[in-house]
Amino acid sequence: NSFQNGGPLSSNWDFCYYSFTILTALGPTDITPLSYDAKLLSLFEAAISIFFISILISLLLNKAGQDKANA
Repeated sequence: NSFQNGGPLSSNWDFCYYSFTILTALGPTDITPLSYDAKLLSLFEAAISIFFISILISLLLNKAGQDKANA
């Protein structure tokens, strides 16, 4: 098991929960990556979330600017 949460990660829900906390930058405190591969995956997922949020904000601001220009 590459992650620790006080017991084995027995369901896909545990992985979804961990992934959601990484993507939203909440930072999981009850699940910890133990192996090198798990830590690398966590870092990759955190980096992807930064780009995703940046693109989302850019699209929303662009849309707001277009709506304001058309008004």
